[in-house]
Parts: sequence; structure tokens; C-alpha cells
Amino acid sequence: MIKKNRNWIILFIGIAIMVWISDYFTEDRYTAIPETIIPKVANAENTQSLDYTLVHDVDRPTQTIGRRNGYSYVALFLHDEHIRTEGQTITAIFPNQHTQTQTMHPGKTSYILVSNHSNGDTGAIRLEIRDKQGNVIYEQ
Repeated sequence: MIKKNRNWIILFIGIAIMVWISDYFTEDRYTAIPETIIPKVANAENTQSLDYTLVHDVDRPTQTIGRRNGYSYVALFLHDEHIRTEGQTITAIFPNQHTQTQTMHPGKTSYILVSNHSNGDTGAIRLEIRDKQGNVIYEQ
């Protein structure tokens, strides 16, 4: 009986280790997007690219792409190590003044924030990244 339980425990620990290892090796990683792909995707999806010229400019702290009207969204790619490590929350303020906030996670370099309200406004989407104390460390 004890040997049978021991086998189950060893099996459980083995599976847990395999899951942990596979999760470790499948973390988000940044890859550059070719310049020619973005306009094609934007046209096919009926979206408006906000900032696709920064695709290869990793010297800039962030890059964004998104849609300003309808169900607005913004995809944010973080290049700056300081923002990734010190940031706690990302808030998007959409043209209709609705906000969407996400908690940041260590090592994660990309986020998508989507407005939960449809609108006809086409103004700019503002972004704020705050640290643990609530101070704005990046604003766009």
C-alpha cells in the first residue's frame, strides 16, 4: 500500500516538474514584425495602425498598434527594462474616456487593452504606466 502511494506521489511530482519546465520555456518573447505585414493586417482587419513605424526601433521605450473607433483597443509592446521591472499597472484611456487597466507581470513584454464600450470617437488613446506607489513612470 505504501509503495503504491509512493509511486503516485513520484508521478505527481514528475508531472508538476514537467509543467513548470514547459511553462518556463514558453514565456512571451519579442520578435520583430516585418514592416510589410502591418499594413496588410490593418487593411484585412479594418483597423488603423497607430504607431507601426516603431516596429524595429527598440531604442524607444514602447511601441503601440491599435484601433481608435468601434471597440477600441491598443496593443502595447514594452522595450524598456525599467518600465517592465518597475511598472505595476497599465491604464489605457480611450477616446470615449472609458479606461481599461491591467496588472503588469515580470518578464511580460506585450499587453492588449480593449475598451468594453463601442464608440464613434477617433481621438487618441492615452496610456499610463504606474509603479507600486501609484506614480506615473511612463505616459503616452
